[in-house]
Amino acid sequence: MSWTTPEALKTQLRKLWEKGVLLREITEDSGYFPLRLTCKKPTSDDLSSRFNEVRQWISSLAQSEKKGFRLEWREVRHRVIGVNRLPAKIWVDSAATAIKILGLHKQAEKYRYLYQQIVSAQPTLHSWLIKYPLRVPEQDWARLLAIIAWLQENPRPDIYLRQIDLPDINSKFIEQHRGILTELLNLTLQPEAIDLQARGISQFNRRFGFRDKPQRVRYRLIDQPDSDREIDSREFASLDLAVVAVFVIENEISFLTFSGPAGSMVIFGRGYGFDMLSSARWICHKKLYYWGDIDTHGFAILSQFRQLFPHTQSFLMDENTLLMHRSSWVEEDKPCTRLLSNLTESEQQLYQALTENHFGEGVRLEQEHISPRWIEQALEELSPTVQQPPGSIA
Repeated sequence: MSWTTPEALKTQLRKLWEKGVLLREITEDSGYFPLRLTCKKPTSDDLSSRFNEVRQWISSLAQSEKKGFRLEWREVRHRVIGVNRLPAKIWVDSAATAIKILGLHKQAEKYRYLYQQIVSAQPTLHSWLIKYPLRVPEQDWARLLAIIAWLQENPRPDIYLRQIDLPDINSKFIEQHRGILTELLNLTLQPEAIDLQARGISQFNRRFGFRDKPQRVRYRLIDQPDSDREIDSREFASLDLAVVAVFVIENEISFLTFSGPAGSMVIFGRGYGFDMLSSARWICHKKLYYWGDIDTHGFAILSQFRQLFPHTQSFLMDENTLLMHRSSWVEEDKPCTRLLSNLTESEQQLYQALTENHFGEGVRLEQEHISPRWIEQALEELSPTVQQPPGSIA
């Protein structure tokens, strides 16, 4: 039987709950109700050929009136069975009625209570509460509101998160709730208290004026054995060492074993994170090479790195290197497929070949699996050019 049942009517209401419509309506009436529900009814042929089933269907819908549905009836004259009274339209008159039918009264009351408390404390959060009603009961509002109020009193405090002095609130709580806090603070703080250039949860501290934990840069000087060092990024930015070339290398073993060319520096990379190098502008005046895995994310990181340092050249990230190490290929779990705008023509061609599985499904060559002899040959070819002044990418 394909006719609408009482359970199917409830399913329609449940979808409204899952979209947040019902909670939204109990705090801000938008005229959504009374709501006419979709109802598939028996045809004229059904009345004569399936009359007993039709009677059962009518009875079940009539019982649904006791639960809150409102039925409009009409008389149907049929040549075989005569005059019968059938449901014509089915309505739910209010959000409160729909919530009662679904048995979600307690959840709705919790939302209503929280809404009133939050709007009383922070009126500008009204729009967020209306937009995301289902997220409201999930949050720890006592602590979130305390943080908002503190930042309103202390805009851009220039302290570390752990220095906030609020009961039952520590830096771990704030770090775990940076996403929701960003949404709420964007609505409650004055414009001058927000750095609009800082986006994403990784930029939370900068966006709202907290101090960041100093980032570290790990590097080696080729000409100085046992020179593996790690220093504060601000100290690194002021170094301006007399090196002729800088190599950024992603794999730690490759970083530790890299042996040339003379007068070079090797920096241990951090994947997509380059903030620790952004202030070291002296790198712009050095020959700069990036060496990552030959896979889609390796090229994505290279493209992103060139946003900071456009003159970067890639090292051992070419098709020949890939094909010569076929036995070391592994499969990349979640390939990157987005458009990359900072690659050379040959890099772009290889990136496209990888995204289109030209060489096989999710082909990946990790840099630590490139043979030492292959690396030595590449460095021998590279050494004469290292002494030349840095230029733009080819």
